[in-house]
Amino acid sequence: MSAGTESFIVGPSGPVHSGTGNLYAGPTFILGSLQQLVRVGRSPRALERGHLRWLEQRFVEPEHYGRARGLLEDTGSVLLTGAEGSGRRATAQVLLYRLDLTDAELIREVPEETDDPSENPVLDADAVESGQRLLLDLSAKDKTYCEVVLKQLPSYRAEVRERGAHLVVILPHRREDYFGSERGPLIVEIVRPKSKEVFQRYLRSDGITGFTSEQLGVDNLMTQLGSGPVREIVRLAELVRAAKERAPTRTFPDWLREARAALTERSSEVAQQVQGLHLGRQRALLLATAMFSEAHADAIFAAASTLCERVEHPEDDRPRLEWEGLAERFEEIKAKADNAGRVHFPPLAYDQAVLIHFWTNRPDLRDNFRDWVGTTLGHRMLSDADRDAAVIRFAEQALRTDRPDDLRLLAEHWVTRTDLLPQAATAVVCGLNHERYGRLFRHQLYIWSRDDGLSADLAQVVVQVCSGVLALRYPRQALVRLHHILRRHSGATAGDAARDALLDLTSHDRSLYRYLLSRVIDGPTTNPAVELALFLNLATSDCLLPKRTSPLITDPAIQGQLITGWGAALDGSFSLDCTDQVRTWLAACANERYREPLLTVLVQAAGGRGELLNRLYVIALDWAHAPVESQQKRRGIADCLNNKIDAELGLGDRTEGISP
Repeated sequence: MSAGTESFIVGPSGPVHSGTGNLYAGPTFILGSLQQLVRVGRSPRALERGHLRWLEQRFVEPEHYGRARGLLEDTGSVLLTGAEGSGRRATAQVLLYRLDLTDAELIREVPEETDDPSENPVLDADAVESGQRLLLDLSAKDKTYCEVVLKQLPSYRAEVRERGAHLVVILPHRREDYFGSERGPLIVEIVRPKSKEVFQRYLRSDGITGFTSEQLGVDNLMTQLGSGPVREIVRLAELVRAAKERAPTRTFPDWLREARAALTERSSEVAQQVQGLHLGRQRALLLATAMFSEAHADAIFAAASTLCERVEHPEDDRPRLEWEGLAERFEEIKAKADNAGRVHFPPLAYDQAVLIHFWTNRPDLRDNFRDWVGTTLGHRMLSDADRDAAVIRFAEQALRTDRPDDLRLLAEHWVTRTDLLPQAATAVVCGLNHERYGRLFRHQLYIWSRDDGLSADLAQVVVQVCSGVLALRYPRQALVRLHHILRRHSGATAGDAARDALLDLTSHDRSLYRYLLSRVIDGPTTNPAVELALFLNLATSDCLLPKRTSPLITDPAIQGQLITGWGAALDGSFSLDCTDQVRTWLAACANERYREPLLTVLVQAAGGRGELLNRLYVIALDWAHAPVESQQKRRGIADCLNNKIDAELGLGDRTEGISP
């Protein structure tokens, strides 16, 4: 999420790196080793909860918020409209988040785009689950897309209400193009809150207090902010926070003054400086210092030398002892080093302004800049934090100048080095989070996931990015890509991580569970053993027997798929021992409410084959006589299974049972 969208409280519009420490752009996974990259990281659900909590803390209720909340609570849905920048999306998210529902159900966006751009969007009413919080954002869609979706909306809204779910729809601003007057009462127009309230809420949420109303009104500040996009308010608040972090002993007016200068004056300052630097090596050092700000002086100097080589700049022909020293060179570009030798520009956000200047004014050198960053990132003097920040800075410029392939190429280059795998993942995440090019990077993940020749390292990056980032807004797309990785990398680290991610995704989302089970049972495959192993994991999932909603095990379609899968597992054609999974299935029968459908599935899976039914009988007999406290209950379950087996074989009740 970024403040570059219309929302006024959804995170930074771009990286602000004005001090030491890590710099992150969205839910990236910047980790210290290969094993950490693949196996460690907060789940998408945890990340989403954290984001929504952060969002609510900074949320200022816009005009008409109360009416929107009332409609959502009374009818199960509400349609929002408003001018760009009014905070429609943020309002939609907070409305859904504040519903008095369990945390188990978070916000899901519909309809999820498909991998085939030619397909029309579909609001699948059958996929609506009880208690779901659904968001349909049409604010940036074209008229054709909106017309297709809105024709489906009445029946979809009815199903949402019937199933106890909730839906917020964000309409394009000119709603009269899509709706007749009879739907007017369903629509709430969101009016942007006052700039001062938004600014204050942001500051206080970041721990900045003690300012006065007069300090906020200096030089008509609020008037200026009120006439521009709300994202400028967000950006200014973030710059105030950054100014405080750089100079904590100074006062609020100082921080605000520095933040305003960073927001409005840096581009002209940089242009004047570049004009005054007549030597190529000076400009190279300026650019290297901006790209690797806060890195050690030696690393920045090496980066500047590499840049000169990349652009074939002639070497200084003076004797080396006549060259300026490092301190003098940094003084020439007005950069300073701290006691640890780390170099930065004193003015806030100056590094970003330098990068914008070079990428904007030297399009002839953008290929060279890309190759330079790709090569320099592996320099031994750079720390992980230096590398992370440089990737995000480069991504911002590449995407801003409409060069997404530069980012993709560097990700593919960095993935060839184990020590740069986290940076490769960060590059892909930056692409995914971009408003314009996110779809391109989602498609690139799809291409990679289906590549039989995909390297193990890139497969691991795909898994981490899909499970930790893509799944936040596009869980079905993440599921598809993870499934492809599992099929092609089963038994490898990436395959294991993909399987775990699939099970995590489906354990909390019934519609995703249905979708994956359908892919496993009904979809084409070149590796049936892998699909069967995944099925056995799905067959023992807690998602089948939820505590709050009707169980999937009672759904006839699900039962049919489970019978097919268990039949293949019991057959043993792929040398997979399903004994443990059968025992887990039998243990679930302790809940008498579900015992009948669970045992019926197992027995019908045998298809009347005596050898398979006998195998079930033996497994149940062994499980029932295990020395555990619940042995009596186990024997009762096993007796029920035994009776069903007898009925399937047409034998009637046996004289001997499993119970003593």
